[in-house]
Amino acid sequence: AMSFVTWIVWEACLLLALIGHANAFVPSRQQQRSHGIHSFNEEMTAESTPFNPEQLEPTLELLKGWMEEYVQAVDEAGGITGVLEFEHWYSEDYIQTGPEIGPLNKKDYVNALAYYQREGLDVGAAIPDLTADFDGWHLDPHNPWRIWVVARYRGTHVYPAKLPGSATVLEPQDPPQAFYNGPELYSFLWKPSKQIQWMSVGYVGDKFTGDNQGYGALVGLLIPMGVPKVAIDLLTPLLNLQVWFSQFNDGVDQPRSLTPYSQLPAWWKQRKKYGWNIKQ
Repeated sequence: AMSFVTWIVWEACLLLALIGHANAFVPSRQQQRSHGIHSFNEEMTAESTPFNPEQLEPTLELLKGWMEEYVQAVDEAGGITGVLEFEHWYSEDYIQTGPEIGPLNKKDYVNALAYYQREGLDVGAAIPDLTADFDGWHLDPHNPWRIWVVARYRGTHVYPAKLPGSATVLEPQDPPQAFYNGPELYSFLWKPSKQIQWMSVGYVGDKFTGDNQGYGALVGLLIPMGVPKVAIDLLTPLLNLQVWFSQFNDGVDQPRSLTPYSQLPAWWKQRKKYGWNIKQ
Protein backbone atom coordinates (compact mmCIF):
# COMPACT_ATOMS: atom_id res chain seq x y z
CA ALA A 1 0.00 0.00 0.00
CA MET A 2 1.18 3.55 -0.66
CA SER A 3 0.81 4.53 3.02
CA PHE A 4 3.20 1.70 3.91
CA VAL A 5 5.67 2.91 1.30
CA THR A 6 5.55 6.41 2.75
CA TRP A 7 6.02 5.11 6.30
CA ILE A 8 9.13 3.20 5.30
CA VAL A 9 10.47 6.22 3.43
CA TRP A 10 10.03 8.51 6.40
CA GLU A 11 11.41 6.07 8.91
CA ALA A 12 14.57 6.22 6.82
CA CYS A 13 14.68 9.83 5.74
CA LEU A 14 13.88 11.38 9.09
CA LEU A 15 16.79 9.53 10.60
CA LEU A 16 19.02 11.61 8.39
CA ALA A 17 17.53 14.08 5.92
CA LEU A 18 20.92 14.58 4.28
CA ILE A 19 21.04 11.22 2.49
CA GLY A 20 20.06 12.75 -0.83
CA HIS A 21 22.01 15.93 -0.08
CA ALA A 22 25.57 14.84 -0.55
CA ASN A 23 24.83 12.81 -3.66
CA ALA A 24 22.94 15.77 -5.08
CA PHE A 25 25.50 18.25 -3.77
CA VAL A 26 28.16 16.82 -6.09
CA PRO A 27 28.76 17.90 -9.69
CA SER A 28 30.07 15.23 -12.00
CA ARG A 29 33.73 14.33 -11.60
CA GLN A 30 34.40 15.75 -15.04
CA GLN A 31 32.92 19.10 -14.00
CA GLN A 32 34.91 19.17 -10.78
CA ARG A 33 38.24 18.27 -12.32
CA SER A 34 37.84 21.01 -14.87
CA HIS A 35 38.17 23.40 -11.93
CA GLY A 36 41.57 21.98 -10.97
CA ILE A 37 40.43 20.81 -7.53
CA HIS A 38 42.84 18.75 -5.41
CA SER A 39 41.80 16.24 -2.79
CA PHE A 40 42.05 16.98 0.92
CA ASN A 41 44.59 14.20 1.52
CA GLU A 42 46.82 15.41 -1.33
CA GLU A 43 46.91 18.92 0.05
CA MET A 44 47.57 17.81 3.59
CA THR A 45 50.47 15.52 2.65
CA ALA A 46 52.13 17.36 -0.22
CA GLU A 47 55.32 19.08 0.94
CA SER A 48 54.90 21.71 -1.76
CA THR A 49 51.62 22.92 -0.23
CA PRO A 50 52.02 23.00 3.56
CA PHE A 51 48.80 23.60 5.45
CA ASN A 52 49.02 26.14 8.27
CA PRO A 53 45.60 26.89 9.82
CA GLU A 54 47.00 29.72 11.94
CA GLN A 55 47.79 31.75 8.83
CA LEU A 56 44.29 31.49 7.34
CA GLU A 57 41.67 34.20 7.15
CA PRO A 58 38.13 33.10 6.29
CA THR A 59 37.18 34.38 2.85
CA LEU A 60 34.40 33.45 0.47
CA GLU A 61 36.93 32.12 -2.04
CA LEU A 62 38.66 29.95 0.58
CA LEU A 63 35.53 28.35 2.04
CA LYS A 64 33.89 27.89 -1.36
CA GLY A 65 37.04 26.10 -2.51
CA TRP A 66 36.94 23.84 0.54
CA MET A 67 33.32 23.03 -0.25
CA GLU A 68 34.28 21.98 -3.77
CA GLU A 69 36.96 19.68 -2.39
CA TYR A 70 34.55 18.20 0.14
CA VAL A 71 31.88 17.36 -2.41
CA GLN A 72 34.51 15.84 -4.69
CA ALA A 73 35.61 13.57 -1.82
CA VAL A 74 31.99 12.49 -1.35
CA ASP A 75 31.64 11.82 -5.07
CA GLU A 76 34.82 9.74 -5.21
CA ALA A 77 33.53 7.66 -2.28
CA GLY A 78 30.45 6.77 -4.35
CA GLY A 79 28.08 9.06 -2.47
CA ILE A 80 27.33 10.10 1.07
CA THR A 81 26.88 6.52 2.32
CA GLY A 82 30.59 5.97 1.69
CA VAL A 83 31.21 8.23 4.67
CA LEU A 84 33.99 6.07 6.16
CA GLU A 85 36.22 7.17 3.27
CA PHE A 86 35.81 10.88 3.98
CA GLU A 87 34.75 11.19 7.63
CA HIS A 88 38.01 13.07 8.34
CA TRP A 89 36.28 16.10 6.80
CA TYR A 90 34.06 16.25 9.91
CA SER A 91 35.54 17.49 13.17
CA GLU A 92 35.21 15.32 16.26
CA ASP A 93 32.74 17.86 17.68
CA TYR A 94 30.68 17.87 14.46
CA ILE A 95 26.93 18.63 14.51
CA GLN A 96 24.29 17.97 11.84
CA THR A 97 20.91 19.73 11.82
CA GLY A 98 17.91 20.01 9.51
CA PRO A 99 14.25 21.05 9.62
CA GLU A 100 13.14 17.68 11.04
CA ILE A 101 16.32 16.09 12.38
CA GLY A 102 19.13 16.86 14.77
CA PRO A 103 21.17 17.90 16.40
CA LEU A 104 23.19 14.79 15.56
CA ASN A 105 26.78 14.34 16.73
CA LYS A 106 29.47 12.87 14.48
CA LYS A 107 29.16 9.32 15.81
CA ASP A 108 25.39 9.17 15.27
CA TYR A 109 25.71 10.82 11.86
CA VAL A 110 28.34 8.37 10.61
CA ASN A 111 26.46 5.38 12.05
CA ALA A 112 23.26 6.49 10.31
CA LEU A 113 25.04 6.71 6.97
CA ALA A 114 26.63 3.30 7.53
CA TYR A 115 23.15 1.92 8.24
CA TYR A 116 21.89 3.21 4.91
CA GLN A 117 24.85 1.66 3.14
CA ARG A 118 24.17 -1.73 4.76
CA GLU A 119 20.50 -1.51 3.81
CA GLY A 120 21.25 -0.71 0.18
CA LEU A 121 19.69 2.76 -0.19
CA ASP A 122 21.49 4.53 -3.04
CA VAL A 123 19.66 7.54 -4.42
CA GLY A 124 22.69 8.44 -6.51
CA ALA A 125 22.47 5.12 -8.36
CA ALA A 126 18.73 5.54 -8.95
CA ILE A 127 19.34 9.06 -10.30
CA PRO A 128 22.69 8.76 -12.11
CA ASP A 129 22.70 12.38 -13.31
CA LEU A 130 21.83 13.73 -9.85
CA THR A 131 23.43 17.12 -9.32
CA ALA A 132 22.66 20.59 -8.01
CA ASP A 133 22.78 24.16 -9.21
CA PHE A 134 24.21 26.62 -6.67
CA ASP A 135 23.85 30.33 -6.21
CA GLY A 136 23.91 32.89 -3.48
CA TRP A 137 27.21 31.92 -1.86
CA HIS A 138 27.90 34.26 1.04
CA LEU A 139 29.63 34.37 4.41
CA ASP A 140 27.57 34.67 7.56
CA PRO A 141 27.78 38.28 8.85
CA HIS A 142 28.02 37.01 12.43
CA ASN A 143 30.61 34.27 11.84
CA PRO A 144 32.99 34.49 8.87
CA TRP A 145 33.82 30.77 9.14
CA ARG A 146 30.21 29.92 8.24
CA ILE A 147 29.26 29.87 4.54
CA TRP A 148 25.73 29.75 3.11
CA VAL A 149 24.50 28.59 -0.29
CA VAL A 150 21.22 27.94 -2.11
CA ALA A 151 20.95 24.57 -3.88
CA ARG A 152 18.48 23.37 -6.51
CA TYR A 153 18.64 19.62 -7.15
CA ARG A 154 17.92 18.12 -10.55
CA GLY A 155 18.19 14.76 -12.24
CA THR A 156 16.33 11.89 -13.89
CA HIS A 157 14.91 8.90 -12.00
CA VAL A 158 16.26 6.10 -14.22
CA TYR A 159 16.72 3.06 -11.95
CA PRO A 160 14.76 1.54 -9.03
CA ALA A 161 15.52 2.70 -5.48
CA LYS A 162 15.32 0.25 -2.58
CA LEU A 163 13.92 1.54 0.70
CA PRO A 164 15.75 0.46 3.90
CA GLY A 165 14.05 -2.12 6.08
CA SER A 166 11.59 -3.10 3.39
CA ALA A 167 11.22 -4.95 0.11
CA THR A 168 9.52 -1.84 -1.28
CA VAL A 169 11.12 -0.34 -4.37
CA LEU A 170 10.44 3.00 -6.05
CA GLU A 171 10.30 2.24 -9.77
CA PRO A 172 11.02 4.89 -12.42
CA GLN A 173 8.34 5.99 -14.84
CA ASP A 174 8.39 4.82 -18.44
CA PRO A 175 9.92 6.81 -19.99
CA PRO A 176 12.06 8.12 -17.08
CA GLN A 177 11.09 11.61 -15.96
CA ALA A 178 13.48 14.47 -15.24
CA PHE A 179 12.85 16.74 -12.24
CA TYR A 180 14.07 20.12 -11.06
CA ASN A 181 13.58 21.00 -7.40
CA GLY A 182 13.13 24.40 -5.81
CA PRO A 183 15.63 26.34 -3.67
CA GLU A 184 17.03 24.87 -0.44
CA LEU A 185 19.30 26.70 1.97
CA TYR A 186 22.44 25.09 3.42
CA SER A 187 25.16 26.31 5.75
CA PHE A 188 28.60 24.95 6.65
CA LEU A 189 30.58 26.08 9.67
CA TRP A 190 34.27 25.41 9.06
CA LYS A 191 37.20 25.18 11.43
CA PRO A 192 40.59 26.63 10.46
CA SER A 193 41.78 22.99 10.47
CA LYS A 194 39.75 22.51 7.26
CA GLN A 195 37.03 20.41 8.88
CA ILE A 196 33.30 20.95 9.01
CA GLN A 197 32.02 21.61 12.53
CA TRP A 198 28.34 22.19 11.76
CA MET A 199 26.20 21.48 8.71
CA SER A 200 22.59 22.64 8.42
CA VAL A 201 20.69 21.23 5.44
CA GLY A 202 17.37 21.08 3.59
CA TYR A 203 15.64 24.36 4.51
CA VAL A 204 13.22 25.00 1.64
CA GLY A 205 12.97 28.57 0.38
CA ASP A 206 9.58 28.29 -1.35
CA LYS A 207 7.08 25.46 -1.18
CA PHE A 208 5.45 26.51 -4.45
CA THR A 209 8.64 26.24 -6.54
CA GLY A 210 10.06 23.00 -7.91
CA ASP A 211 9.17 19.32 -8.02
CA ASN A 212 10.04 18.81 -4.31
CA GLN A 213 6.73 20.47 -3.34
CA GLY A 214 8.03 22.16 -0.20
CA TYR A 215 10.25 19.36 1.18
CA GLY A 216 14.02 19.37 1.26
CA ALA A 217 17.00 17.01 1.25
CA LEU A 218 16.10 13.32 0.80
CA VAL A 219 12.35 13.82 1.07
CA GLY A 220 12.58 16.45 -1.65
CA LEU A 221 14.20 13.83 -3.89
CA LEU A 222 11.79 11.02 -3.06
CA ILE A 223 8.69 13.05 -3.92
CA PRO A 224 9.56 13.35 -7.65
CA MET A 225 10.48 9.65 -7.47
CA GLY A 226 6.87 8.79 -6.66
CA VAL A 227 6.24 9.19 -2.93
CA PRO A 228 2.97 11.17 -2.55
CA LYS A 229 3.24 14.52 -0.78
CA VAL A 230 -0.20 14.16 0.83
CA ALA A 231 0.87 11.03 2.70
CA ILE A 232 3.97 12.79 4.02
CA ASP A 233 1.85 15.76 5.10
CA LEU A 234 -0.52 13.51 7.04
CA LEU A 235 2.22 11.52 8.77
CA THR A 236 4.43 14.46 9.75
CA PRO A 237 3.05 15.00 13.31
CA LEU A 238 3.50 11.33 14.18
CA LEU A 239 6.94 11.19 12.65
CA ASN A 240 8.09 14.23 14.59
CA LEU A 241 7.46 12.16 17.71
CA GLN A 242 9.39 9.30 16.17
CA VAL A 243 12.37 11.62 15.68
CA TRP A 244 12.33 12.58 19.36
CA PHE A 245 12.11 8.99 20.56
CA SER A 246 14.97 7.95 18.26
CA GLN A 247 17.45 9.38 20.78
CA PHE A 248 16.80 6.24 22.85
CA ASN A 249 17.89 3.94 19.99
CA ASP A 250 21.27 2.22 20.15
CA GLY A 251 22.54 4.41 17.30
CA VAL A 252 23.84 1.45 15.24
CA ASP A 253 21.21 -1.14 14.32
CA GLN A 254 18.59 1.48 15.20
CA PRO A 255 19.99 4.79 13.91
CA ARG A 256 19.20 8.04 15.63
CA SER A 257 17.81 11.23 14.15
CA LEU A 258 18.39 13.05 17.44
CA THR A 259 21.46 12.69 19.67
CA PRO A 260 20.86 12.63 23.45
CA TYR A 261 21.71 15.99 24.99
CA SER A 262 24.38 14.48 27.23
CA GLN A 263 26.28 13.27 24.15
CA LEU A 264 26.33 16.58 22.29
CA PRO A 265 29.64 18.50 22.13
CA ALA A 266 30.24 21.28 24.64
CA TRP A 267 30.36 24.04 22.01
CA TRP A 268 26.85 23.20 20.83
CA LYS A 269 25.47 23.50 24.35
CA GLN A 270 27.04 26.98 24.59
CA ARG A 271 26.29 28.11 21.02
CA LYS A 272 24.12 31.06 22.11
CA LYS A 273 27.04 32.67 23.93
CA TYR A 274 29.36 33.13 20.95
CA GLY A 275 27.72 36.16 19.33
CA TRP A 276 26.75 34.21 16.18
CA ASN A 277 23.10 35.36 16.30
CA ILE A 278 22.04 31.84 17.28
CA LYS A 279 18.91 32.08 19.42
CA GLN A 280 17.82 28.45 19.78
